[in-house]
Amino acid sequence: RVRSANVRQAISVYARRLAKRRRLVRPQKRPPVTARVVAPKADEERGFVRTTIALTAATGLLVALAGCSTGAPAGECTPTKSSGDASRTITATGAFGADPEADFRTPLISDGFQVSTIIVGDGDVVYPGQYALTAINFFDGSSGETRGSINDDSNSEPLLMRSGESTSNVGFAIECQTVGSRVAVSMSGADVWGLLNIDESAVGADEPVVVIIDIRASLLGKAYGTDQLPAQGLPAVVTAPDGTTGIAVPAGDAPTAVTTAVLKKSDGEVLKAGDSAYLHFLRVNWDDPSSTKSTWYDFGSPSAFPLKVYDAATGEGIPAAIYDALVGQRIGSQVMVVIPPAYGFAEAAMPEGVQPGETLIYVFDILGIQPNAG
Repeated sequence: RVRSANVRQAISVYARRLAKRRRLVRPQKRPPVTARVVAPKADEERGFVRTTIALTAATGLLVALAGCSTGAPAGECTPTKSSGDASRTITATGAFGADPEADFRTPLISDGFQVSTIIVGDGDVVYPGQYALTAINFFDGSSGETRGSINDDSNSEPLLMRSGESTSNVGFAIECQTVGSRVAVSMSGADVWGLLNIDESAVGADEPVVVIIDIRASLLGKAYGTDQLPAQGLPAVVTAPDGTTGIAVPAGDAPTAVTTAVLKKSDGEVLKAGDSAYLHFLRVNWDDPSSTKSTWYDFGSPSAFPLKVYDAATGEGIPAAIYDALVGQRIGSQVMVVIPPAYGFAEAAMPEGVQPGETLIYVFDILGIQPNAG
């Protein structure tokens, strides 16, 4: 049977990981305002580069920026999974985003992974590769008992899930659904493995599991803005088809002022002070491009950045250099900011992998804004 203690432990670990990721940055001092870099860079000026590394190797062949726009997904969406006799028997009532009153026959044995839509939302379509903020509730398919939840009633932040192929098969449940929908899933324990680090210690491979998911909001899977001309003297950014970012650092000296460049320009919603923005990011040390941190690999999902300057009294916020680079940008854009050590992290607050005296390069994909963020 599904072992509820282990499922709840996995949920607790997820919450602690979120809290750790929020302690992302602490600035040393606010940089002066500098002009954005927009000058093009001719091929003959590029010279030799030092290329990042394990990230590039793990991604395979990366695609260089080509001065075009791929555009965000739109139009028809065909889900990988469909409903079946088992999932169609599941009902769930109650407030959206809270603990539902689920009802289904027990034991509920499913012929493969089945997903049915209980409530059809009228929001945006969640295309494969995009993300959704969800409330999720786990049930033992044998007994009908609740085995854990991430929702308003558990005082949890929404669970960020990738649509379609992901760390677990549960991502297929939200593929091509619309924001505002409630879906019911009938599946086996092995389908859950990988979600919230749940494994066979929490649920056996063949044990029946029922999940109710409320889709609260959607995020882009990567930046889809129009490629901008490369900026002279700054690193060149390369991108895999799934959005994973790599970088080539020029052999010259790093800038001595905080420098920001828009790499992909979108017409999406503008980020404002006080928003909580969901971002994929790559962080690289200018002088040692093998020293990296990436949400694409290290976290496996985007991070939420509160758009307010760090306050030492509360311990909340982000460095002014990152704040200034992001506020005023648009969802769907990709932005790079180079931060010299004079405007980086206080020595006592260096994040893991960062050392004093380093010039840091951040590349951000702006994916969305957390609803009701203050």
